[in-house]
Amino acid sequence: MKGLKGWLVSAVPAGIAAFWVVLLMGAWGFAQESEEPVFGEDGFTMEIIDEENREIQFTCSASDPDGQVVNYTIDYGDGNTETSTGGFFQHAYTDTGEFWATCTATDDAGMESTAGPHTINILPAGPGSEENAAPAITSFEAQWVNRELRQAKFTCTADDPDGQVVRYTLDPGVSGGEESNATGIFHHTYSGTGTFSAYCTVTDNEDATRTTGPVNITVTAENDDPIDGDDGDTNNCFIGSAGK
Repeated sequence: MKGLKGWLVSAVPAGIAAFWVVLLMGAWGFAQESEEPVFGEDGFTMEIIDEENREIQFTCSASDPDGQVVNYTIDYGDGNTETSTGGFFQHAYTDTGEFWATCTATDDAGMESTAGPHTINILPAGPGSEENAAPAITSFEAQWVNRELRQAKFTCTADDPDGQVVRYTLDPGVSGGEESNATGIFHHTYSGTGTFSAYCTVTDNEDATRTTGPVNITVTAENDDPIDGDDGDTNNCFIGSAGK
């Protein structure tokens, strides 16, 4: 074949010889490889179109130096991909977290080029698009107002780091005895005897809640057993406090 190639080059006029040289080089595997598509500076953009529903619009645009772009494939980073010929995409993220979106352009020779990634942070709902923090309970205490009559007073206090406390709910440990208010101060009269575990639940303006540990109240038939801190006066004496 080397002899054949030399013969072709020397036996024909110069212009035709150049044509045959290019032709033979292509036949022997020396043809120029197709070039990849090229993304410009704004070739892959994104825009939030519905913040509440976490929906984002993506636009992909690339050129091809030696052919044409035939499709774009976007990887949204959350396990979903999509392909189109126009390069326009819309996607709603259903999960929270950080995702990396990329766009790949493919040309008519099968060559590919990828742009990105764009980082998308999907945060839980709440004030300022941040996760709402539950209230922080500062105290929950109980004391006898009138021990003989089995009347107890409960005081619950709390703060909310990113909003406000709107409701306190007391569970005195008696079925059907729950009550709520905005002050955190409750009075309850026990009609039966036994040991009752009382709790307080605090709710903020975003409906986040936190519940205390128990305060245990023991009620006897006469309700005159000694208790911690009892100095002989059965009224206005401390019963106990709960863990926060």
